[in-house]
Amino acid sequence: MKNILLNISIAFLLSCGFSAQGQDDNYLLMVIDVQEFENVKEEIPTEVYQDFLKEVNGVIESFEKEKVIYIRDLSLVLSLSFKGKSIDTVSFPNFEPDLKIVNEHVFIKTEGDSFTADGLEEYLLKFPDHKIVVIGLIADGCIFITLKSGVKHDYDMYMIPEAILARSEISKEKYFRKYKKMGVKIYKK
Repeated sequence: MKNILLNISIAFLLSCGFSAQGQDDNYLLMVIDVQEFENVKEEIPTEVYQDFLKEVNGVIESFEKEKVIYIRDLSLVLSLSFKGKSIDTVSFPNFEPDLKIVNEHVFIKTEGDSFTADGLEEYLLKFPDHKIVVIGLIADGCIFITLKSGVKHDYDMYMIPEAILARSEISKEKYFRKYKKMGVKIYKK
């Protein structure tokens, strides 16, 4: 059943006119928020989640180690008390235990947009003229915001449908149409 849904999703994307690109050396991989989010695991069937992790790890293995970038989410919360206000960090989940970590290029973000992560812009300057391939969690959340920001910053943005998770297939297809309208392309492994 899941293979049929995956094939239907890929066929749908291709019919929407996404252009597929072959691999060359000018691509960076951005792995977004593949962390131990319990609420995501509760919404997604275990088998689907495991297939997603397998795809993510396969994509990571296909890239040069130095060209893989990991983005972690750190949530901030505004605390109000009689003593005043403060901004505190909320304990954020670790990377998924089964996620393949190939280097120490980990950037922490406190917003949905991965391009706001401390130090990321400086790191990207080391790779002028590179295109960015995005995979991870969640199609209608941080992935969407990051792709939109990347396009706004004039990066050539790509995504790999099998390595992006959404809360539902309907949501995934809806956001993939939005990605296409923004100019995001499909990256072929």
